[in-house]
Amino acid sequence: MSDSKRLPPSTIAPFALRLQPTVKARLETEAGKNGRSLNAEIAARLEASLSSETEIEKRIAAIEQDLARLWSHFVAPPAGDGSGLAERLRSSAARKAKE
Repeated sequence: MSDSKRLPPSTIAPFALRLQPTVKARLETEAGKNGRSLNAEIAARLEASLSSETEIEKRIAAIEQDLARLWSHFVAPPAGDGSGLAERLRSSAARKAKE
């Protein structure tokens, strides 16, 4: 979240969180390295993970589109393709199916 959209801390409802002691200790260490409070470290990491999930979903969608395009090209290439690759793939798959 950008700084311009941040609410004042006094308006944010407290949220209790249970952490294993080892996880809390690691977060405290990282918070110190990053010059943040434990709360700020947890919030920053949660925001980053949510942002990266969105980015990963976009990348997966793009890869799926590329795979669909490639699949359609090799399985049903345009007429006059001349490569014969699609036929070789079909023949290979048919041979393997018989084995």
